[in-house]
Amino acid sequence: MSTFETEAIILRAYRLSEADKIIVSLTKSEGTVRGVARGARRLKSRFGASLEPFTHSTLSFFAKEGRDLVTIKSAEIITSYFTLSRKPEVIAILEHFGQLIIDFSPPHQPDEKLFRLIVACLEAISAKPDCAADIHPYFELWVLKLTGFLPDLKACSGCGRAIGTGIESVNMTAEGALRCSSCDAGIIVALDPALHVQICAMNHLRPLEWAQSFRLLPPAHRQNLSGLATRLTLRALEKQPGSNKLHWENTPKAGPDWIVKP
Repeated sequence: MSTFETEAIILRAYRLSEADKIIVSLTKSEGTVRGVARGARRLKSRFGASLEPFTHSTLSFFAKEGRDLVTIKSAEIITSYFTLSRKPEVIAILEHFGQLIIDFSPPHQPDEKLFRLIVACLEAISAKPDCAADIHPYFELWVLKLTGFLPDLKACSGCGRAIGTGIESVNMTAEGALRCSSCDAGIIVALDPALHVQICAMNHLRPLEWAQSFRLLPPAHRQNLSGLATRLTLRALEKQPGSNKLHWENTPKAGPDWIVKP
């Protein structure tokens, strides 16, 4: 039996029995972890609100070799985002974020950049809840990038030529690969130069900065970019996320400082 202590973002909480819960969390050092919290449903539980969804907590847990479920020993709140639960539209977006992490992150495979992404987006949405919908495509694009499903944004997949950001039109194939205007075989989406600029800006802007820039785009451009992020996500998963409450029918190594280790 091994003992672990690590920061975690609580993604899901399920009733297990009259007194217990199953908790799904993204941890900083151990990746996605599912665990049993004994007594977490009791009125005077020692866990308090530390295991509520989208709480940033420190978890201590035991893990036995060969068992998927760990046993959560204790939890302490680092940051609570409880006030966000008052806005159903924000909760729907956060639940979608959580499901994407569960779908894209294999159990017990650490990804500190993915952990920093969800923390940065939670902090941004907590600061400005009305920006949640604008941060949504940013989060999807970064999940795709960190898991290797986002196409190269700077070069044509056909001829390899560098694509001038904001200078020329960019096209996309059914496989999600970018093509320059000279390589147009199999094109299904034409990206306006402004959209290409906005997508590439994710590499150096934090969530709120990107959301504010996104809001300056014309409504049609925002809808197109959101739809593109959704299509790429669905293609990568080859299915709809497990428990999505959003509408899917309309469907580098440098980066913002949330991915830089302090």
